[in-house]
Amino acid sequence: MAIIVLGAGATRGVKFVENNICKPPLNDDFFTQLQHINNEKHFKTIEQTIKDIISLYGNNFKVTMEEFFTQIEFFLKVLPYAKERHGLTRADFNKIKDNFIKSISAVFEESITQKTCEYHAKIVRALDKDSTIISFNYDCLIDYALKEFGGQKWNAKYGYSFPLRKYRLVGDSFWNPNILFSLASRRETIKLLKLHGSLNWHILNKGRTNKGYIRLKQHLYQTIGTPQFTIVPPEWNKELLKEPAFEEIWKEAARRIRRERIFAFIGFSFVPTDLFAASLFQLSIGRGKIKKLIIVNPDREARRRTRAVLNRGISDKTLIVQFDNFKEFSGAELKALFSEKREIGEFLKTEEPKTPYGTDIKTVSDVGDLKPQESTKINGAK
Repeated sequence: MAIIVLGAGATRGVKFVENNICKPPLNDDFFTQLQHINNEKHFKTIEQTIKDIISLYGNNFKVTMEEFFTQIEFFLKVLPYAKERHGLTRADFNKIKDNFIKSISAVFEESITQKTCEYHAKIVRALDKDSTIISFNYDCLIDYALKEFGGQKWNAKYGYSFPLRKYRLVGDSFWNPNILFSLASRRETIKLLKLHGSLNWHILNKGRTNKGYIRLKQHLYQTIGTPQFTIVPPEWNKELLKEPAFEEIWKEAARRIRRERIFAFIGFSFVPTDLFAASLFQLSIGRGKIKKLIIVNPDREARRRTRAVLNRGISDKTLIVQFDNFKEFSGAELKALFSEKREIGEFLKTEEPKTPYGTDIKTVSDVGDLKPQESTKINGAK
């Protein structure tokens, strides 16, 4: 079994967004993609968000999603000392945050123009029962892939790892596979652990039954009113993780990281502001336990950071396989990649030399961060 880790690049890299003007956002270009939205119903939200950013950073601003939310957090901490100079109140900053949450929904509604993605579908088809998907994405491309192609190995009631003793769950039937397929059991289902929440989750406070309430939404976007979904904002101090639902999901992620030996990071980068994610992997991974590490990312610095965060689990027996993009990765023999066998076929183009620990690193393209050694190919790769 394997752990698949999905980052923003896994959504940005899907085939159907290639010709879209507005693309699923990355951390660095969110505000660019926001301004590419053409749907008039979002114009007011976009205008207000840009005004908010300019009021805080000036006209020629350059700020990422993570930096913006982290800065808002510290603005609130410093506010008691500086409010007379700037003129903004705590309520003003909370409105700025709320409006930005609306902007996130607007960008995904505009950029994700299809429910199904063939690359995500190939991952689901290749995974065995009881495998693990850890997603840091708000979108539901992998959720739809499990619904469409996860027959007999996915069960939405148990797959998200919500603490059902503390929450009443409704709407899970919509996210289950077709009725023609039997549902996976609690023990056998693939786990989809969405550590930052999801556009199809709405987690509510406790009611009269002393239980919380989780609604899995059938419709991700609303035409009227404020979008209702539960996500962890991209900020340094993730207070929402204190919510019992998220506590259980993160605990399950730690258990799965300790258990598994095969890891595939697709379009994910350990950005410096997200210390929670790096700490989760660094503390949970077993020393020298990684048998196979697959990294799908065109950025050599992002690949280097991934190897550095996982260094504790890497040994001289670890096989590291690197791909430049999601398309090349999906063209490989995923069943073989996700298995513990080292004989996964030949690789596409170049093999990079060993790491300082003697670990083999193989990549499907000569990316330049390590010198190529020899040419090989992946069987079945397109």
